[in-house]
Amino acid sequence: MDPVSHAAFGCLIARSARAPMARLAIAASIGALAPDLDSVLMPFGWDLYLRAHEAGTHTLIGSVPLACAAAVVARGRSRLPFAALLQVAWLGVISHLFLDVVSGARIRLFSPFGNIRTMVPLVAMAEPWVLGICLLGVAAMAVGRMRARPTATLTISILALSLAAKGVWLAQALHTLPPNAAVRARIVEAQWASLRQWNVFTRTDTGLTWTSMAPARPSRTLDEWPIASDFPLAQRSRELTVVQNLQATHELTFAREFRTGDGSILVLWSDIRFCWRPSGTNEAQRGPLALGSGPAQVACALWVGGTYDLSGHPINQRVQVFGVWQTRPAPK
Repeated sequence: MDPVSHAAFGCLIARSARAPMARLAIAASIGALAPDLDSVLMPFGWDLYLRAHEAGTHTLIGSVPLACAAAVVARGRSRLPFAALLQVAWLGVISHLFLDVVSGARIRLFSPFGNIRTMVPLVAMAEPWVLGICLLGVAAMAVGRMRARPTATLTISILALSLAAKGVWLAQALHTLPPNAAVRARIVEAQWASLRQWNVFTRTDTGLTWTSMAPARPSRTLDEWPIASDFPLAQRSRELTVVQNLQATHELTFAREFRTGDGSILVLWSDIRFCWRPSGTNEAQRGPLALGSGPAQVACALWVGGTYDLSGHPINQRVQVFGVWQTRPAPK
């Protein structure tokens, strides 16, 4: 979920449980943003960030030190009771985990004691109507300070009822998917800015499929990709750290092999959820995210893999995020 929604929702949660105090609101907001501290890993390797994001700061056990840190920052030089700040900061952290789960983020809440990924794809990341409800609630609290607590409670109730309705529609939409015994993995994500539509990404032994579903109408296939990850360099590239990190966090991966202008070979992996069919036929129209040519042409916001020489030896590891390359040495 987006930072604004996290901060606003954390404030609402804390305010519904405590009397109004500026420092408490600050502690709740800091706590609600704290789990995304793992974003500091992005410049060092997006694959490292992916690996850390689903555990670490996004776990129940990790919520405690994050809340302590948020309470210390919010307290500053004031003499407010640390216990009160810690309580609302922890509520803020928990509110972050809750919003991430209902927005389809795949996190390991119970790590390191359990590796089950928890996700309930009711809304999309940065869902506009969720953001709107949270901001309206915070604005209403600011205007009517004397009734801030019931306002926060009412806002949370409205959001909870909306999410419950989405849960009913999700259950109805799932019944529209035809049974398929060949499915090896399936991930459901809510369509952004839509109340009753979801995207379904499916993996079989031979390919990946992107399907749209909604209650009371047949599901429809939007696109399909062959997996094509059994060629020799694709198998060898599984030894790369960047590929291992991607595959440890994503089930819908596929590989592609590209020849570069200097004669080296680029082997890259991505996940179908980050990809689409590029428009246009020339390089300028396709943009920096598209690779390949002809029917195999695909554009992805994320690529990970490595460069190999003609004899099949790795030269380096590479990660591309929205057209920006990160390069690291190949493992020895």
